[in-house]
Amino acid sequence: MKKMTSSSCLLFCIKVCIVMIFVGWVCLCVLKPTQIWKKSWKVMEIHAKKSFLGHNGLNVVVFSYPLLFIAMLGYLYLHLLSQMKRQRQPYSIVNVSNPIIISKQVGIISMGELLSIVFFSAILVWELYSTISYDFINMKPFKHLHLSRLEIKSMHAGIRFGAIAEICMALLFIPVLRGMSVFKIFGLEFDGCVRYHVWLGTAMVVFSTVHGFIIMFIWGIKHTIWNEMKSWQLKEKANLAGALALVIGLIISITSMSPIRRKHFEFFYSVHHLYIIYTVFFMFHVGDRHFYFVISGILLFALDKIMRVMHSRPSPTRLHSATLLPCKAVLLTLSKHPSIKYGATSLIFLNIPTISKLQWHPFSIISSANINHDKISVMIKCEGWWTTTLYNKIQSILPTYSSTSSLNHVLSLPVVSFEGPYGPCDDHLFQKYDRLVLIAGGSGITPYLSFIEEACGRNHISSNNYSDMKMNRRKIQLIYVVKNSSDLSMLMPISSLLLLNESSSSHFLHLQAFVTREERNQTRTVKEIMEGFSQQVQTIQTTPSDHEHPNAPNMFSCNWSKMVMTGLCASIFLVSSVLLKPQCIPVFGSFLISVGCCWIVAVVAVKNGKREKHGNCGEIVREMKTICVNESSSSILESDRHKVYYGSRPVFSDLMEFKGEEGGDDDVGVFVCGPDSMQETVAVICRKYGRRSTNNCSFHFHSIKFSL
Repeated sequence: MKKMTSSSCLLFCIKVCIVMIFVGWVCLCVLKPTQIWKKSWKVMEIHAKKSFLGHNGLNVVVFSYPLLFIAMLGYLYLHLLSQMKRQRQPYSIVNVSNPIIISKQVGIISMGELLSIVFFSAILVWELYSTISYDFINMKPFKHLHLSRLEIKSMHAGIRFGAIAEICMALLFIPVLRGMSVFKIFGLEFDGCVRYHVWLGTAMVVFSTVHGFIIMFIWGIKHTIWNEMKSWQLKEKANLAGALALVIGLIISITSMSPIRRKHFEFFYSVHHLYIIYTVFFMFHVGDRHFYFVISGILLFALDKIMRVMHSRPSPTRLHSATLLPCKAVLLTLSKHPSIKYGATSLIFLNIPTISKLQWHPFSIISSANINHDKISVMIKCEGWWTTTLYNKIQSILPTYSSTSSLNHVLSLPVVSFEGPYGPCDDHLFQKYDRLVLIAGGSGITPYLSFIEEACGRNHISSNNYSDMKMNRRKIQLIYVVKNSSDLSMLMPISSLLLLNESSSSHFLHLQAFVTREERNQTRTVKEIMEGFSQQVQTIQTTPSDHEHPNAPNMFSCNWSKMVMTGLCASIFLVSSVLLKPQCIPVFGSFLISVGCCWIVAVVAVKNGKREKHGNCGEIVREMKTICVNESSSSILESDRHKVYYGSRPVFSDLMEFKGEEGGDDDVGVFVCGPDSMQETVAVICRKYGRRSTNNCSFHFHSIKFSL
């Protein structure tokens, strides 16, 4: 008990430090445009020039270090929290996940997100107001342009719109960090933070466009636009670089729109890599002094990229099995190192070189790390060129499967590389609730499969342990909506759990399936449907070589190593900024030096770690689990727990109202993974029943999205 208390105090202290540094960074944004800051900054520069830091070192410490320190403390916090997960620490996110704004245009916005948006918008408004008001009071003419008073005001306003675009740029890359995600401190994973990146990117492009349009319009009036564009000052403003950055930003923004992104994802993905050129031009345009303010997010993104490349470098993994389901989905089972752990809703990025050497696609993991120690499974629905090619490739091997040796179909199955897993380290988000309602549409069922498998195993263990009876009593209501009955074959990985008898450990699970495009007069039950699917699935099983070593987690999978790498990068960046001469563009040179050094350290560390792992890699048990129903006929019986409704859609309001009446004073976690319309409908209901005062049962809404 004493150890737990001291650890909790340490976590609390780290939280306080993170909050204090963040408040300091916010105060920096608030005070930066004021006269108080400008006078204080001149005094600090005088003192810094007399010390070893110098002007560049002062810029790094004041503008670049706050976010880097927050990241370092965040990784330390997550490392300590992962060591305490067996002590059932409370979930880290504040209970502000219930929706407040539900709109087709902006999506579903929770209370926490709304407060963050208001707070961030207030900072931007203050920055714009304070700088423009100061410029208007102390208005200085642009002598070489001979502008009128109105044109001078417009020019100053345009410049200040560019200043608030810098604040958006400072945070732009942080939401898309995968392995080094800082938002994990608040319980948010990579897939849930992508839209913050979209919001920040959109705001930055809008402000930059206003900034560029106003200034170039004034230049156009004075017929000096070409002369101004030719201006390229390495230490101050490079106007041509700004114009090129604006054009690239608009191209990236336009190709990121939903119609283009969804229908032409490869084009969107390729164009998005122009962010590298955009960042370089942005740096030349804003100048050395301003770029120190945005460099911390770029450094973290570069480190994250290095660690991801190092993590995906081990030799490709051969498939244990490949299964074709009637709904045109592929279930792949790969080798993994037993020490790789992950929680429910985690995902991995897959690359199959025989299909495309450059494309990496995210897929939800459907197997539990605590039950399948040396294997990891994903389910892939055919919905595009890449997935259809994979399905056809597996299908083409089936005719020769029975007539060839095991070695032949090992060689014929595609080789797979995977990066990840990315997601929560455990199932705290699911465990914090007394009851669970899991709602899925189509392939949205995949994030839940690993948790259901894990929960079944836990309930089986806890059924003989009185102290864990609360876990054993937790009920899970699974509502699954599909277009055709063949889509129900995506439940095959948990078919044996669905069909076990009432005395088994699966009595906690209740399924309600809705088949919307088939006639109402059908009476097929879950048992009949699953038994039919078990005769239709086609599986290729292989025996991997004994010399094959599955992907092992390298040192960069640990949060403490991320903290060390961030600290190393920050230190090298500071030292190189102090030592480089002004003519060398210190911020750009320091960035290249720090990232290059970290890359070398990463390569050496991975090579050394690989030798140790290959030397100590013990024999891994390789036994396949069939996904067919393996229970004897006596253990399979018809039950009212599972129902299939044909030709109808679920009325979520009735279902939720019923759950509220039978739930007592329970906290019910409602998880939705499906189309936007489904998520919005459920969010409205959760907002209605979210407060305990209106109903005995309190609903807590959580949205799961795995599509960009």
